[in-house]
Amino acid sequence: MKWHDYKELLKQDIKRSSGAFKDLGYTYRFRLLAIFILNVLGIAGFVIFKEKFPLPVFLVILGISAFILIDILWNICRKNIRENFPNSFATEVKKYGEPQHCFKCWMVYVGSLRFQGFRCKMYVYANALLIKYGKSCLIIDDKSQINIFSAFFGYYCEFRKDEKYVRCFLNGKQAEIIKVLSKKS
Repeated sequence: MKWHDYKELLKQDIKRSSGAFKDLGYTYRFRLLAIFILNVLGIAGFVIFKEKFPLPVFLVILGISAFILIDILWNICRKNIRENFPNSFATEVKKYGEPQHCFKCWMVYVGSLRFQGFRCKMYVYANALLIKYGKSCLIIDDKSQINIFSAFFGYYCEFRKDEKYVRCFLNGKQAEIIKVLSKKS
C-alpha cells in the first residue's frame, strides 16, 4: 500500500467515524450534559474546598461519569452491530450447509465505528460469504460487494451491501480464498 493510498483510506475512515455521532439522540445528549454538569460541580468543589474536598465524593462523581460514558458507547456499538449484521447466523448456516472454507480474521470497521481488536469468522460458500460476529451475520452474495486491497502487513477486505459496511484485515491466504470467490460469482 502506498502512502497516498493509506492517507486516502484514513480520510475515508475519519469521515465514516464522524457519522457515528451525528445521529446521537436527545437521550445521549442529555447524558453528556449530565456528565458535564457533574464534572463542573466536582471542579467547583475542588476550588471551594481545596484540599478538604472529600475523596469519596470525587470517586462517586468519577464513577457516575464513567458509567454514563460506557453506557453511551455500549449503546452506539450495539446499534452499529445490529444494523450491519442483520441476519441470524443459526438460520443462515442451515440454508447454506457446510462451508468450503472457514477462518477467523480481524475486524477493523463495522458501520461507522472502528472495531480494532475484535475478531469475526468468515464462512466461504460457492455462491456466498457469511461474516459472523456473535450470533449475527452479514451475507455477501455478489462479487461487487467485495473490495480487496493490500495493506502494510496484509490485506484489507471491504464488504458493502446496501447500507451495511464491514472492513476486515486478512492475511495472504485468506485474501486469495476471497479473491477466488469474487471471481466465481
